Amino acid sequence: MGINSDFQAAVSTLFREAFEGVPVGQNYTWVVEGKEGIFDALESADAERASVKPSASSASLAAHAFHLLYLLRAANTAQGLPKPEGTWNSSWLVETVTEEEWNDLKFKIKSEYELYLGWLSTNENWSEIRAFESVLAPVPHVFYHLGAMRQLLKVL
Repeated sequence: MGINSDFQAAVSTLFREAFEGVPVGQNYTWVVEGKEGIFDALESADAERASVKPSASSASLAAHAFHLLYLLRAANTAQGLPKPEGTWNSSWLVETVTEEEWNDLKFKIKSEYELYLGWLSTNENWSEIRAFESVLAPVPHVFYHLGAMRQLLKVL
């Protein structure tokens, strides 16, 4: 089963926008306006701010970031990388971080993002449903987290 390269390019564009915002020189956007992607959201907070829970029932920015890391690692299994440690639920358990942990987490998210985007842009083996799931599930999911993180930043 093949995949249209235009589809691959479109999904890459949306995924890149979620993390990086609107590319320089592009005069339109699908979801964000300007540089307000996930990387900008993560960089706009220090560890102390990222560790704040606005209420007992909400997650901190750090918890969203750990969950995003888990999501990216799970998506990267489509290219043969190992399954992430822990579970979907346990990826939410870390609510607070030190500055060193926060910087390390941001670095790991960027690394996993780059691995995923590289695979997404070049993958030619679409013979298994897992490859399609690894494309269609993460894109809307990361946009959900982008929205949640941007809302958190307004109240922190």
